[in-house]
Amino acid sequence: LQRARRLAPDDPRLDYEMALQFLTESDPEEALRYAERAAIGAPGTLAYAQLETDLQFSLGHPNDALDAALRASTHDGAPPATRRLLASAQARMGDREQALITLKRAARAADFNAVELHAIAELQMSLGDFQSAASVLDTALKGDANYLPVKRALIQAEIGLGNAAKALEMAEEMAEARPDDALQRLLLGEAAMAAKKYRTALAAFDRAEALGANDTAIIGQIDALQAQNRSEDAQRRMATYVNNGGQQPEIRGRYSDLLIRAGEWSNALPVLEKLAADYPDVPTVINNLAVVQHALGDTQAVQTARRALELAPDQAYTNDTLGWILFETGEPSEALGYLREATTRAAQDPGMRYHLAATLAALGREAEAREELKQALATEREFGDHGAARALLEQLGG
Repeated sequence: LQRARRLAPDDPRLDYEMALQFLTESDPEEALRYAERAAIGAPGTLAYAQLETDLQFSLGHPNDALDAALRASTHDGAPPATRRLLASAQARMGDREQALITLKRAARAADFNAVELHAIAELQMSLGDFQSAASVLDTALKGDANYLPVKRALIQAEIGLGNAAKALEMAEEMAEARPDDALQRLLLGEAAMAAKKYRTALAAFDRAEALGANDTAIIGQIDALQAQNRSEDAQRRMATYVNNGGQQPEIRGRYSDLLIRAGEWSNALPVLEKLAADYPDVPTVINNLAVVQHALGDTQAVQTARRALELAPDQAYTNDTLGWILFETGEPSEALGYLREATTRAAQDPGMRYHLAATLAALGREAEAREELKQALATEREFGDHGAARALLEQLGG
């Protein structure tokens, strides 16, 4: 590539290839330098602009990323997809309103191009604008009435608009026409769930799994079973998946949550240890591991909880977990600050208020503890420590 560049130093295609090469070598700064050259050398070229924009975002230069997308989208003769790139950059900057305006302009520029209109509608739906997405998809069908991704997206748009019955009717029609299409069965399951036809949904997800859509289908099965209050069946399905070596993180996480709620600490531990090894920077995973370790009497729980707090210091649940573990291991003074932070961030959570109250009581601050307990018990929400909270309030003369 370097030899080719010496022969054609101003060829943006070579700059683009150099950028990709540096990316494979884990040198994003150098990759950006070549991506910028490519985008300047061929303004309005989607691939070059996309690469520069993504690199600017990944390197922490959001304003430069937005500028790159804007330059590409406003260049004479730039394809409509560059406007979609601009909208995506605006959304990543948090400007949803401007992103949606840009997408409407992109849709007009796309005319009846079903492929591009489908991509625009998907981005609109990701931003919660299902009404505009449905309109764009209708236009796309006028351009290509047989383009399956548009038909499928239109079902999702109808679900997003709350038109579950219509979405289910459309999904059933498509599934009948393509009985061995796993993706269509998944969509039928999704539409049936939205319409609260849970048995239909479960049958669709079962068929999707048989057709090879394993992980997504199993998530759907679990949702459909739990919607029918068949929690034990859902647990068995998750257990079978995990015990057979399934790696989908959502299923593994939900299974560990279920085991924690059931108090099956020994069964939850290996699931969470494997999750933590695979996802060491996901705070919910590390936090749950700390909970299970503590329940099993493992002194490592405090260190694990501190790690979870480092990953998510502004979350109530990480503060509550560390605070409660510290309290239960004989450190109420240190626990207090974390538990106050937790209740500040989740004032309506009665369980966290009980944890704070128990700590205050242990520190001899009984009046404050009584007030926290009264607030915890005043809520209509059920919580696991309800009995313990009432007993403590009676003990404190409340």
